Formats: sequence, structure tokens, C-alpha cells
Amino acid sequence: MSKDDEARVSRFLDGDTGTVAEVRDWLARAAQPYRRRLESEWDDLLQELYLELRRSLSSGRFRGESSLRTYIWRLVGHSCLDRIRSLRRRPEMGIAIPEAENPGPSPLGSLLADEARSLLLEVLERTPLECRRLWAMILDGMSYDLMADRLGMRAGTLRVKVLRCRQKAVAARRRVESEAPRT
Repeated sequence: MSKDDEARVSRFLDGDTGTVAEVRDWLARAAQPYRRRLESEWDDLLQELYLELRRSLSSGRFRGESSLRTYIWRLVGHSCLDRIRSLRRRPEMGIAIPEAENPGPSPLGSLLADEARSLLLEVLERTPLECRRLWAMILDGMSYDLMADRLGMRAGTLRVKVLRCRQKAVAARRRVESEAPRT
């Protein structure tokens, strides 16, 4: 372990405010890529990461094989991924609203949904049949490997085809939107 990291760990465990602030900043920066997926638990997550790092450093799990900053980034990455996985397994605790209180979509919501559906159908009509077949396979939950086997091509080639189909769909959408009458 480098002398700088050894001193930083010691100051952090002693509660040096400057070092604690620096380490908290490292924690937040390392967790930032996961923020959107963990937004509802963000503040709690940062506190738990801080406590986990403190326990880890106190117990001597950091052996100095990498820099302290790298160790923190790895610890945060693994913890965030574990949290995301646990959220997927956790049943959703939504509030059930009785039907009498839930009158359904608003007239505006229905209109917007109809417009979106119409736009989607128009875009699909303008994309090649091969693209629609690929998307149907994806919507059926097929993996790229399975799709590639079925189509007799390599998975990498298939990924490129799907990307090109997506680009064609985006271009078709732009054309449809530009042709739409302005009100």
C-alpha cells in the first residue's frame, strides 16, 4: 500500500473532515453511472456505501493491491450492481387504486396514445420486412445467438443488421413527422 493511501485511510478512519469529504466525493462519482436506475434509493445508497467502505477499511480488507480510489470505485460498482439485482427480485409495492376511483385514461391521454400508435404503424409500414421480422424475434424474447442460429449468420452480423434496422426506423419516423400537416 502506498504511503499516501495508508495516510488517507488513517485520516478517513479518524474522521478528518477534509479526507471524509474527499472520499464521499469519490463514492458519489463512482456511483453516478447507476444513479438513474437507483434514483429512488440514492441518498440511502450513498450512506450505505459510506458505511460499507468504513467497515471494509476498518477490518483491513483494503490491502493496497490497487490505489484506494480504484478500490472505492470497485466496491461501489459491485454494491450498486448488487442493489440493482436485488431491486429486480423485489416485488413491486404499488398502491392499488379501486376501479371506482380510477376512471381510466384522460381524453388527452387516449388521444396521445392513439397518435403514438398511428405513428408507430406508419413507421413500421415504411421499414423493410426483414427489419420487422427481426424485431418480432426480439419481442418474442429470443437472444441474438438464437436468432443468429435460426437465420444462419453470426451474432455480430445480426447485431449490425438490427442496428441498421433501428437507423432505418429512425429515418422513417423523421420522414413521417416531416410529412405530417402542421397545425
